[in-house]
Amino acid sequence: MKFGRRELLMGIIVAHGVSGCTYNKFTNLTPTQLPRDGTGNYPVEMAWDSNNRTIVEDTVKAYVMVDQEFYPMTNTQVVKDRWEAMIPVDAGVRYVNYRFKVDYKYKSMPNLKANSDLSDPYLLKIEGKTQEIPLESLATE
Repeated sequence: MKFGRRELLMGIIVAHGVSGCTYNKFTNLTPTQLPRDGTGNYPVEMAWDSNNRTIVEDTVKAYVMVDQEFYPMTNTQVVKDRWEAMIPVDAGVRYVNYRFKVDYKYKSMPNLKANSDLSDPYLLKIEGKTQEIPLESLATE
C-alpha cells in the first residue's frame, strides 16, 4: 500500500491530537528598564504557565539567574503562577542579563521525576547616574 502526502499529513494530525502536546511558557513581567535605586536591589517578575497535568504543584520552585548566581523567587499569593524576586545590582552596572529557571517534579511510573525549564535571556537596563569612583582614590601611594 502506497501512502501519499495527504495520508501522511492526516496521520500526523491524528497522532498529534491523540498524544496531546504539553507546553511550559515564560512571560517576563519585568520592565526593560528601571530607574537606579539607592538600595541596589531591583524587582523582577515573571509568570510561568504549563498545561502539563502531571506536574506536582507544591514541588514547583522558581529562580532568577544573574550570571551564574541563582536567586529564589516567591510565588505571589494573589495571582497563580506569578513569581517575583529582588536581584542585587552593583552601583556601576548599567545592564543586567538574566534568565528565569523553574524546577519541578512530575508524576511518572513508579516514582516522581524531576525536571526544569529555562527561559530565554532577558536584558534589564538600569537608568540614571552611576556612582563613579574618583580616580584619585584608585591611585596607590
